[in-house]
Amino acid sequence: MIPSSRYSIRRKITELVLVTCAVAVLVACGVFAAYDIVSSRAALAHDLTTIAQIIGSKSTAALSFDDPQSASEILSSLSSKPHIVEACIYRSDGSVFAKYSRTASTADFIPPPVSPNGVRSVSGIMEVFREIRLKNAVIGMIYMKSDLKELRTRTVHFVWTTLGVILLSSLAVYFSAARLQRLISDPILDWPGPRSPFRLEKIIRSEPQSGTTTKSAFCLTVSMKCWARSRNAIALSSRRARDWNGALRNAPANSRTKSRSEIKRNGPSKNEPPS
Repeated sequence: MIPSSRYSIRRKITELVLVTCAVAVLVACGVFAAYDIVSSRAALAHDLTTIAQIIGSKSTAALSFDDPQSASEILSSLSSKPHIVEACIYRSDGSVFAKYSRTASTADFIPPPVSPNGVRSVSGIMEVFREIRLKNAVIGMIYMKSDLKELRTRTVHFVWTTLGVILLSSLAVYFSAARLQRLISDPILDWPGPRSPFRLEKIIRSEPQSGTTTKSAFCLTVSMKCWARSRNAIALSSRRARDWNGALRNAPANSRTKSRSEIKRNGPSKNEPPS
């Protein structure tokens, strides 16, 4: 793996924009996912409570006249709600009056004990208890149990939708950043003069590259060329200094004294190395 310091400035800008946008999309999707889960559970609880109130209102006559057959027929209407697994109507003393099961294999299920009004979620199911009232008097209780299969299906669909959004947005951001990053990288890479801090990157960018090995070899070649240029510049400076000192030693004493006095008075020339 190539260290990040060897990446071009164009690649760094593109990856920076891509990672930033990906994190933003993930955070947004996470917030929407949490909101969807909470709101879906609340909607299911409200739906169960409403259905329990409706079934309870229809069962007041059956409870008043002690007609379990009529209550069972009323409960059978829950077959239109496939997520409701079990239901039961209790008498005022807590005994079972009528019950309903989605499948015939569990028709003889044992209903739970009567509990106060409310909704609770346990072990992947949601249960609701509601009082059945007639003229403000409690004449019974209704119980319903629903599975969370609908919520799980909704969550799976939401996850796949989120992955699709992340993929499409990442592709759109990548292609957009690959083009728009030139607005930043081109002025920097086109820094005029040989002292540009990105001169080496421009040299590497202008050479053909094929893979990590070729790039590493070319970087080594460029480094050796730079070292050779520095060594030649140092040798040239040393040779000029030796020539200048030799010229001073071979000059007449009067000229040498005069030259040194002029140097002290006017300062060394910009093109002459110090003695």
